[in-house]
Amino acid sequence: MKYDKAIFGIYPRSESLRVNIGRHERGKLEGSIREIIAEEKKKFYDFTRKNNVRIGGDPLFNWHDIYRPLFSLFSGLEQGELHRYKETNTFYRKPKITGTIEYVNDPLKHQKDEFATPVYLPSGNRIENFFMPSPKCFLADAENVKSNTRESLLSAYRTLLDSVKPKTTVFYEHYDLDESVMKDIASLGDSSTFIVVTPESNNVGKAFNKENEFKGIVSGNREDLEKNLLLSRESFIPFWNCKKTSIESKTQVNNLLDSIKSRHVDSNQFTICNTDFFDFLPRDIADRKVAFDGVA
Repeated sequence: MKYDKAIFGIYPRSESLRVNIGRHERGKLEGSIREIIAEEKKKFYDFTRKNNVRIGGDPLFNWHDIYRPLFSLFSGLEQGELHRYKETNTFYRKPKITGTIEYVNDPLKHQKDEFATPVYLPSGNRIENFFMPSPKCFLADAENVKSNTRESLLSAYRTLLDSVKPKTTVFYEHYDLDESVMKDIASLGDSSTFIVVTPESNNVGKAFNKENEFKGIVSGNREDLEKNLLLSRESFIPFWNCKKTSIESKTQVNNLLDSIKSRHVDSNQFTICNTDFFDFLPRDIADRKVAFDGVA
């Protein structure tokens, strides 16, 4: 059966890149961290093209967490306390609200920070795939949230997306989806270009599809699949388990898609994807999963 692949979110750094970033942060790196990251990204893009990944945005090698780039894009924010991501060994800095959130820096222009917002520009100045944390998880994880924070955040998101005009924007939500967050995201622009991804559940009512049309809705709860497909223009199917090191096979994906096509949807195009970050896996395991045949 014909299918495409999509990779959402942070992809694991190679061991070499991890070592070089550590040296850079200690002031002991010989050479340019920007050039090293750029070369690593080129290898990643070559790998995705070789393995038929249709949607593979920036691998986010220069992010330490999903909120950090917003500190360079928006005013009214600073890095807060370290916080554990769920029950994992991953930590991130909470966004700390210091004032009205406003869009102030174009991610396409040069920034001083070596770890500035990464964007994928395969040709020209048009961003193919842009990645942003959902407004819901941002507000849930932020410190010092005030009564006007939500509106100023949404306004800053709208201005950013209107400025860079990405072909596709992936919003990552690490809590359950609900109608409130979906309406917030739909208010940011053309929702038919938006993909919303959560490793958790989709609690949006089925009637919501009458109001909005999203490019894709993906959740980690397999029981949500029929609802997700009703809310999506395209058929995105969660397939890769990013918490297990076992390598999925072509037979598994064909069996899954045959079952879905017979029970849920008659589609000529399916896209298999992940619902959580590949970054929880070693790089070689992630590569082997995407490659299927075990040879990255």
